[in-house]
Amino acid sequence: MYQLSFVSTSVQPGQKELETILECASQLARKLDVTGMLVYRQGNFMSLLEGEEAAVRALYTEACQSPLHNTQIIIDEGPIVERQFSTWSTNVSHCGGHPIFSEEELRNDRNGSMRMLNQFVANMR
Repeated sequence: MYQLSFVSTSVQPGQKELETILECASQLARKLDVTGMLVYRQGNFMSLLEGEEAAVRALYTEACQSPLHNTQIIIDEGPIVERQFSTWSTNVSHCGGHPIFSEEELRNDRNGSMRMLNQFVANMR
């Protein structure tokens, strides 16, 4: 199992563009058996992808080629023991500046992924 997280910036921030990005990412994620989470805050995204390494890299490559967002920067990547978001299929969180995960969820954060996503939310003002 492999995990890759990256940040990017929306070319034209807006609800329609966000829905398009989510639809494209979700379709490909299901096809590749990649799970994860997409966090959106003030025109910026943090994406966390998890699955088999080749599938995760394929989805990341597709994201890099999308004209809807740019400035993709990998934050972290590497092997993981198990999926953190096994029931999610690249869901999106509109965080509004509030933490995404509760303290109880953070106590069970095996990979540090939830803390990283919460930190993104806190720092994007």
